[in-house]
Amino acid sequence: MMKLIGILFFTLVFVACSAEHSKNDKKQNVDERIQQKLSSGGDISFDFVFQTVLQDNCLECHSSSRSDSNVNLSTYDFTLGASDFKSTVFKFEPDKSSLYQTTQLTSGKRAMPPSDRSPLSQAQKDLIFKWIEQGAKGVTTPGDKSGPSKGELFKTYFENPETIDYQVVNKQVFVKNCLDCHSNDGLKPDFEGAIQYGQDMSDYKALFTDNGIVPNKLVDYVVNQDGRLRKKTGSRIYKSIAISQTMPPTEYGYKLLDGDSMKLLRLWIKNCAIEDYNSIKDNDTLLEEDDSDRFNGKVRDCS
Repeated sequence: MMKLIGILFFTLVFVACSAEHSKNDKKQNVDERIQQKLSSGGDISFDFVFQTVLQDNCLECHSSSRSDSNVNLSTYDFTLGASDFKSTVFKFEPDKSSLYQTTQLTSGKRAMPPSDRSPLSQAQKDLIFKWIEQGAKGVTTPGDKSGPSKGELFKTYFENPETIDYQVVNKQVFVKNCLDCHSNDGLKPDFEGAIQYGQDMSDYKALFTDNGIVPNKLVDYVVNQDGRLRKKTGSRIYKSIAISQTMPPTEYGYKLLDGDSMKLLRLWIKNCAIEDYNSIKDNDTLLEEDDSDRFNGKVRDCS
């Protein structure tokens, strides 16, 4: 009997070790496939990410049959937020995409995979980063290009306006249209008194001096009941860029902002002009907003 028990024990140990070796071999093979893909410099498709990362590491919890946190990674469309599932990807912006962000966490409930599961390899994390950085393509063709169009990039933010932060607006609006003159580090610092008599836009803190940006307030004048204009505190930057359109100054060869850039700026201020979305708590209060026909969606409660 003892001999039989010993044989069974060693058999179980052998099976367990074999399964573990097989699992490790599979993971090594996956990492080799990923490394080859990344080193080739080619475009990455969702199918490749699904086969090498999502299928074996995420679908147990994030699939159509069981979608924890309203996240479904079983298809490309669901991963990008179709059918009211939460979008986990901001195209071309891996650092703002929860699909990538959560893999960088080592503890806490947002860390993915959870601490009781096998972590992703560095190669798998790098693959997710590169896929999103290239535009999170569903499929790829030889003619695909990695660079985003403005419409593709802004569409994600317009659909999720509460995620717009200073990093986005500074990169997409201020750097391209304002900081030549309104920054101490610009090409034309304080040109024509842009900082001294206008607005210092050198960094996030500077934007709030002299009432440059006021969260959730975009109107400088309102009409009271007797029909007269009365001054109301508001965003001077938004007024000069989008309402009076005196900035950027066309007389010096600058072009006025396009409608999408104005909308991006507007939605950022409506959502409290936050500095860094990654540091905002998950339980931010979002309100239903019905602002004429310009924007219907959720905005952050700035009170």
